[in-house]
Amino acid sequence: MKESGEPPAPVASAPAASGPLSRDSRSLLPPRVRASVDRKIEAGDVYDAHQLVRTLFFRYMARTEAMQAAELCRIYGLRFAALGQDALAVDLGMNMLKAIEASRSADEPTPLTDDQLEQIVELFHACAAADVKNGVDKYKFINRALKLSRTSQAPFGHVRLHRAAADAYWKEKRFGSSQGHLIYCRDPETLSQMVRDWQEVGYLSERPFFWLRLTLILLCLEDVETAEKVILNGTGENWDSSEVPAPLQLAYLLVCACKFKSEKLFDLLKQRYHLVLRRDETFAKYMGEIERRVIGRVQRPSGGLASLFSSLMAGMAADDDG
Repeated sequence: MKESGEPPAPVASAPAASGPLSRDSRSLLPPRVRASVDRKIEAGDVYDAHQLVRTLFFRYMARTEAMQAAELCRIYGLRFAALGQDALAVDLGMNMLKAIEASRSADEPTPLTDDQLEQIVELFHACAAADVKNGVDKYKFINRALKLSRTSQAPFGHVRLHRAAADAYWKEKRFGSSQGHLIYCRDPETLSQMVRDWQEVGYLSERPFFWLRLTLILLCLEDVETAEKVILNGTGENWDSSEVPAPLQLAYLLVCACKFKSEKLFDLLKQRYHLVLRRDETFAKYMGEIERRVIGRVQRPSGGLASLFSSLMAGMAADDDG
């Protein structure tokens, strides 16, 4: 992990900014149409070129040639992104996802292939951040891709897409949103580095709560292993000291309670650290979810994990905006 605190730069082969199309794209387009699109782009008529590409896309889709339609959108999406036309690139990216979805069996959708994941990530990283230029929200594209990538093994979406989104948010210093994706990556070292960076923009008194909140979230996901590695190795805390802050004490002991599924210890922690848990209203929700999912105690039905994380992501977005 880089000591600078910056997320690792994505590695992707960039297309030519405005030169001729790649060989694979030439096989997709009739020469006359290809020349027309290229002529419009070279003349600066990018919006007309974009409309022409969309027309071709719908023709492919009407002929049930979904993979050709997806490749068409990928190629021109990258080209428009290289020209700084991120709105057009994102639009074609969304159409690319529609084509990929159309190519899958409705009864039993197949997981996204490695090539498809790589292409999605490449186009996502090629687009500028929303606050850099044009106000384009490329995260709508990656969120749609995450939804498309859900499987029984990855109910929240593929880890490669989460990592791409996390790295992009991290680079923009939108730490709450970055954490909202990194929690699914099972990478305690990277997650810890991101939180250390996030701490630098927070109040000193709040820093222990960054780790407690993260621990609670990971335990809600039943990822006790990552939570343990984060709290033991990521915080930089001297656990032999008698001055460990109360939120960190609670985080460590909660990991122990979950690791050994100890109802007795869990109940004791709720009583002894009730003032810490009252610091944030979401802590009680996390504790209830942990009690049900990890400790195994049956409780009355609640909104469930999906509802809890919807609230979590909304709160993180608010933190970033603030």
